[in-house]
Amino acid sequence: MRLGYLILFCKKMINSAVDEDSLLEEIRSAAQRDKSSVWYPTVGIAHIEFAEEVVGFKFPELLRRILMEVSNGGFGPGYKIGGLPGGHDCAWGDILESFKVIQADEGYEDGWLPVIDWGCAQVTIIDCLDKAQIVTWLSGNARQEDYDFNELMRRWVNGEQPNIDDGTFIPIDHH
Repeated sequence: MRLGYLILFCKKMINSAVDEDSLLEEIRSAAQRDKSSVWYPTVGIAHIEFAEEVVGFKFPELLRRILMEVSNGGFGPGYKIGGLPGGHDCAWGDILESFKVIQADEGYEDGWLPVIDWGCAQVTIIDCLDKAQIVTWLSGNARQEDYDFNELMRRWVNGEQPNIDDGTFIPIDHH
């Protein structure tokens, strides 16, 4: 009986890795099609591990792979995914600088990593301690969303982005 569970677990892990590989390729293709993308040199694992040490928790695997295999930020929904130092800066700077800004707020919770800037103190945060769930930050007020970072990026690849006001997804307006 235990062998059956082990086989099912292994199949699930393999399918998960294949799904993430596929999503990463879709993200890369969508970023290349998006004329507003700005490309930055990717970072190495040492940069990721240093950043994780600074914030005190591990980044979600998809974000790690985006920064190491696609670009150090500069593409995606909103005003783009922030990068690590040397990559794309959002309104508050790179991901580590943005983390310091959010962390200083009394509403901050452990494990929150700001990754997408929407302007006017509106930020998409990954809750790195809760299965990469998304939290929307609106001028100091946080709202837990019912989707994770992988789904957010999958929806972006398919031409949707979150409506920052209510968390639903809407078509991306490409003026």
